[in-house]
Amino acid sequence: DERAERRERGVLFGSGLVGGEGLFGVVIAAVAFFRTAAPAGVGYEWAGEAAPWLASAVFGVLAMYFWRLVVRDDTPKS
Repeated sequence: DERAERRERGVLFGSGLVGGEGLFGVVIAAVAFFRTAAPAGVGYEWAGEAAPWLASAVFGVLAMYFWRLVVRDDTPKS
């Protein structure tokens, strides 16, 4: 029972990340289509040389949150 709950939390979180990324991509594509140019500030140029490190840090934080969400024990203690 607990294993199924954890799996469901993980699937919901992962689906939310994928869905949010898809919606964000559609918004960027719509803006680029109507402006005939890529939206300013979209991309990694603003981060300069720190872009790979920043991306790795964000990925690590998301992975830790995902892991904690899935292994979290929500059963009430008696």
